[in-house]
Amino acid sequence: MNGVPKLQPVTPQQDGWNFNGSNTNESALKPICQEVEKHFALPTRRLYRYFAVEDDLYLAGLMGAHFRGFHIPLSGRNDLPEYVRECFFRPFEEYDATMTFEQMVAFDNLIYVRYDTCSNTVGCVITYAHELQHFMQYGHTPRLWAVNSALYHNLGAFDATATPIDIPHEREANVISKRVAEKICGEEAVRKYAQEQIRLMEAAHEPAQAARLVFFRDVIPSTEYGYVAVRAEVQGPDRFWDRRYSAELVAWATTTELAVVCGVRHHWICLLCFGSSCEKCSGGES
Repeated sequence: MNGVPKLQPVTPQQDGWNFNGSNTNESALKPICQEVEKHFALPTRRLYRYFAVEDDLYLAGLMGAHFRGFHIPLSGRNDLPEYVRECFFRPFEEYDATMTFEQMVAFDNLIYVRYDTCSNTVGCVITYAHELQHFMQYGHTPRLWAVNSALYHNLGAFDATATPIDIPHEREANVISKRVAEKICGEEAVRKYAQEQIRLMEAAHEPAQAARLVFFRDVIPSTEYGYVAVRAEVQGPDRFWDRRYSAELVAWATTTELAVVCGVRHHWICLLCFGSSCEKCSGGES
């Protein structure tokens, strides 16, 4: 195999669910993923759900060797393989010369579930709930999602000792996904899955992955983790990006084009550190 799947339909399913012809996956995973969705107040955006039937080595290189799935908006599609990019759009045969780009778009956001994730129901539920929470973050607080995503992809430039689980939107997604998975699959099944994944990541010498899974295993799922930290009044170890980091963040931002996220210089720093605007910033997350 050359790393690009051979069999990947590119025409979107009208209901936004694509199991690539796998009746087994559709019958096993669609009902349980629909049950997962009942635990979320989903934003009014068109979501496409893609369940892979074989592995894609290109995506593994792009997302990381051990990725389980991902959420991505339309604006982030450019680095994706063509068969995934085309999921956002109407079938080519529906196009005509008068259509605008917006009319060609069929879906606003996409969740991709990796092939081997689909083979384990508990893992699929955890991953799907995790990515749905990122969809929630994007849909309800898009500027704050942009801040966290920028930091996620440039974490080493800010703090070489930090790992992705230290970033607020990742912590929240892990807390919420554990909460939902335990309700659907049971506490013991979730604990066993997490413990096995920790063992595998430690054996693979993947400390950042292991750290995330340890956090997932040990966090109390009823934790009210504040993604917008100050308004949730979160204190203690869950408040990783607190006020003591603001000076370092400002210094980092002045040397990177990421300093502007919503049109106001450094506004994203206020959102990230304090969950709201400072007096010099116009507008905040609602």
